[in-house]
Amino acid sequence: MKTVRFLVEGKKDACFIRALFAARFPGFTEFGVPESSVDGVLLRSEVMSVEVIPVGGYTKLDRAKSSAEDKNGDGLYVALIFDADETGVEKGGVADRTKFLKEAISTWRLLAPPKNAIDIFLFPDNNRDGELENLLEDIVPQKYVSLIAECWRRYEACLEIHGGQKPSQKSKMNDYEAAVLGPSVWDRGGIMKGLLDPNLWDWNSPKVAPLFDFISRQLSVAEVGT
Repeated sequence: MKTVRFLVEGKKDACFIRALFAARFPGFTEFGVPESSVDGVLLRSEVMSVEVIPVGGYTKLDRAKSSAEDKNGDGLYVALIFDADETGVEKGGVADRTKFLKEAISTWRLLAPPKNAIDIFLFPDNNRDGELENLLEDIVPQKYVSLIAECWRRYEACLEIHGGQKPSQKSKMNDYEAAVLGPSVWDRGGIMKGLLDPNLWDWNSPKVAPLFDFISRQLSVAEVGT
């Protein structure tokens, strides 16, 4: 059976991809975790497997080189889904992060066409600087938008008035999920349960389209085996 392997930065990214498959790729069923990663996700359809493997961040990508090897000869297709980050972060921003990742994987021997190449998607939309949490904010359903547009903005303004530090985008989205689901929102692995709650996200938002199209393209390439 052919395998599409998505390398991501962390457990939360893997959980998000898992939720996207549950919402938009009905032909796939979850089958636990891959042999190569206890923090990863394993999904299967009738014709292929999908593995989502956290590598621990963009600076640790070199450790994942073995994840690109087709050890069984069944057909392995590899793609990266990472954060673009902001330009103030080292090697951050779409242009610099793409360049860094391409150089990091330039020696990997891959099956996926074109030979010795690999597709890269950068959160939030493969075009803007940012991270997964920017995409999460983009797909908050209309009924909860006020939690971000009003409540959170007032909170930030209050912090600024009193000399507090502006919270991160990650904190904003963690607090959004906790505001809707309550204090028990964390699971034992430290991943927000809200990522898997379909009511917290608009999975049909146009903002999801770039990532959905990217994943669909990887699946199509693997299915036809070109």
